[in-house]
Amino acid sequence: MLLDDCLSELDDCRCARVLEMTSVVDGLIITSPLLTDQLAARTDAQFFHIDGGTVREAAPEQLSALRTPS
Repeated sequence: MLLDDCLSELDDCRCARVLEMTSVVDGLIITSPLLTDQLAARTDAQFFHIDGGTVREAAPEQLSALRTPS
């Protein structure tokens, strides 16, 4: 699956800047700390981030920090 095929705008979470995806595995988004202008990935995906080599699920406050005012 192409990474571009996984990118889309989220209906209820329109993100202007999202953590850069490093891989997409079974619908899980594994992210790095790098910010990009890409929009969030598939709406059925869960968001993860890499923190010092530890993969953790992104907390709701981390996702809300990425949301732009509508």
